[in-house]
Amino acid sequence: MGQFKHLYCLIFRPQQFVQNITELTVKKDRLENPSIISSEGEYPPERRAGIQVSVSNQTKNIRQGFTRGIVSTALTIFLGATVGIGLRYIFGEPVKSVVYIFQALGAAVILGATLAEVGGDIMTWNRTTIPEQINKLVFQGLYILGTFLFVLSVAWDAN
Repeated sequence: MGQFKHLYCLIFRPQQFVQNITELTVKKDRLENPSIISSEGEYPPERRAGIQVSVSNQTKNIRQGFTRGIVSTALTIFLGATVGIGLRYIFGEPVKSVVYIFQALGAAVILGATLAEVGGDIMTWNRTTIPEQINKLVFQGLYILGTFLFVLSVAWDAN
């Protein structure tokens, strides 16, 4: 199954995605660990169940992250556009240098967030430590701020 089919299933058919990935993982595990196969050629059911639970949890996390990303991006674009239109209404057409400053700041904040994200250096198994949570908050906050500034500048300058 191609990557786009996996992506389609992940988004629109999550149970099918879990089933497909579980089967692929079991197939790979059988090849890498032939000693776990019983003398009758059976794969251990408890191992398959564990893989399925793990894939199901990962699928849930990916889908939740995807949804949060889409919603936060849409809200940020909406707020940036609304504020930009409001600034145009209140102050009129902006000076081009102001637009360029907002655009450069927005791009710089997004680039800074990308380069500053710590990620793997502080990652733990359950990913719930305070430093990990703060890192995620800072990373997402900077992306939201950068996007907001960029969209605001475009909306303010739009005719």
